[in-house]
Amino acid sequence: MNIFCGIDPGLTGALAFLNTKTSTLAVYDMPVVKVTTGDSTRSRLVPEKLRDLFDQEAPDTALIEKVHSTPNDGHVGAFTFGKATGLVIGCMVGMDIPFDETTPGKWKKDLRVPADKEMAVHVASRLFPKCRGLWTRKKDHGRAEAALIALYLAVKNGFVPSQPILPRITDV
Repeated sequence: MNIFCGIDPGLTGALAFLNTKTSTLAVYDMPVVKVTTGDSTRSRLVPEKLRDLFDQEAPDTALIEKVHSTPNDGHVGAFTFGKATGLVIGCMVGMDIPFDETTPGKWKKDLRVPADKEMAVHVASRLFPKCRGLWTRKKDHGRAEAALIALYLAVKNGFVPSQPILPRITDV
């Protein structure tokens, strides 16, 4: 196995593809589109673009963060979050991409990442120093977490980094 996919699900999440053969990392925000429903504008996951990303990157395996709604989530937000996560899982099943789920507590404990999302950016920058530019915006914590999940999966499968991981700039 050479290509490991880490997924921070949800509409503000991301997908990271760590290629251990080329020591490169590609990171994508979840492919979403803004739609107007009544008086509001909402983001929706675009499953066709998600499928295209999986097809383009061809991961050997994937790891998705096992998530759930919280009591503070509104019913619309919780439904949308669950739907997006289900679409990601359905896409992987439909494309025969082997995957597993892990809780945030498990992967963060094993990689020594504090629960705070901002701290995930700092840890990702330390573990991927050449890739810092991939998560420079405040909202990029999903990118950093996806990269860390991909690394966690790769390490669980025997990967030992022998050189710095380089960002692979993508045009999607």
